[in-house]
Amino acid sequence: MYVVGSVSLILSINYALLLFSIAILMLAVGGEYNTVMISSHEYFPSSIRSRAVYLILNFTNFGGALATALALANITSVVLQKLALGLTILIIIPVLYLLRSLIPESQYWLRARKVIPRGSVA
Repeated sequence: MYVVGSVSLILSINYALLLFSIAILMLAVGGEYNTVMISSHEYFPSSIRSRAVYLILNFTNFGGALATALALANITSVVLQKLALGLTILIIIPVLYLLRSLIPESQYWLRARKVIPRGSVA
């Protein structure tokens, strides 16, 4: 969904397609947000879990505020904005693919299927 939304945003020629592209991107982020929160509960030790979850929530707000400030401070042409988005996509898509392929399965799921013994740290 990131790729479809981003490419359609870069290629958008009117306001309706721009809004459609942003909606696709927002759905992609919304779908991933729940996965990040669930993963944080599984991977962080209980001693720091609540702090980690609050940091994730607050950095989400910080990222939105930073993106807004950068957008307001950098008034450029639409072509340069689309070029910057395209270059960002070329970097981010392989990074997301690598990160997702390297993240191990949930320890709870592996234990339920007896892939790792209870008590071991995988």
